[in-house]
Amino acid sequence: MLYDESKYYNVVSFLEGFLTATLEASWRVIDERNWEVIFVDVKFSIGGKNIVEIPFRGTTGIWRMVYLDDNFRILYAKGGKNTIKENLYVLQRSAS
Repeated sequence: MLYDESKYYNVVSFLEGFLTATLEASWRVIDERNWEVIFVDVKFSIGGKNIVEIPFRGTTGIWRMVYLDDNFRILYAKGGKNTIKENLYVLQRSAS
């Protein structure tokens, strides 16, 4: 996961980075624990060359973050096609 200022990139790679999927989004802070996430697109690449780009026209979601300590947090996310129930993610900070 990478982010700068108001852009967020979630990168998933396979085969030592030969295959990648990159989700791009931006966000708007609602309050200290909640963000409106605006999904831009997802790109799939092979060997560093983009092969497919899928735009998310107007797709948004709400992310709610709960901090357990300096290394763990819980992310509740809903939106897009899933506006009724929240997905739950437990996140751990990497050592690097």
